Amino acid sequence: MNNISDRIRVLRKSEHLTQKEFAKRLLISQSYLSGLENGNEIPTNKLLKLICLEFGVSESWLLNDNGEMYTEVYENDKASLTEVSNGALLKIMTLLSTKSNVEYGFYANSLSLFSNMLDCSHSLGEDRKLIYLELLTTLVMDLDRMVYVSFNNKDSKNIDKHKQVIRNDLDAFFNYIVKTDIPSL
Repeated sequence: MNNISDRIRVLRKSEHLTQKEFAKRLLISQSYLSGLENGNEIPTNKLLKLICLEFGVSESWLLNDNGEMYTEVYENDKASLTEVSNGALLKIMTLLSTKSNVEYGFYANSLSLFSNMLDCSHSLGEDRKLIYLELLTTLVMDLDRMVYVSFNNKDSKNIDKHKQVIRNDLDAFFNYIVKTDIPSL
């Protein structure tokens, strides 16, 4: 496939969606999608990221036709997301079943604080909401990776590399919050 227009069309058809259905999932108009697929419109970087996020498509494939269409790590279908959600709920319930009041307090407060951060997204417009959630997800995923590396790999250079990634994530997240009207917690 020579261009992004072709790959967007191939993706839509592989998802068995009409232009109207595909456009609705991306919060764009059907006429804009038609223009994208015909090569008359140029997709924004934000739209390309949204396509990758919404459909679990490899950014490398979408931009450059490199590799497989779908990422192996992330599939954005309801069944796999339900599995992730149920697994997280089970972990939360297990953590909260502790006999220690102190541990329970830490878990409950941490969950409440994170819920507040997620809840802030509801008052944002769709575009800003997706960017906010993407930045928050990236920060938490990189923090999770750093914790894993810190516990399992004592290589200080590797740990320092992850620290810098976290610093960059925090900068991006807080710079976005400063520029966006986020409601008070």
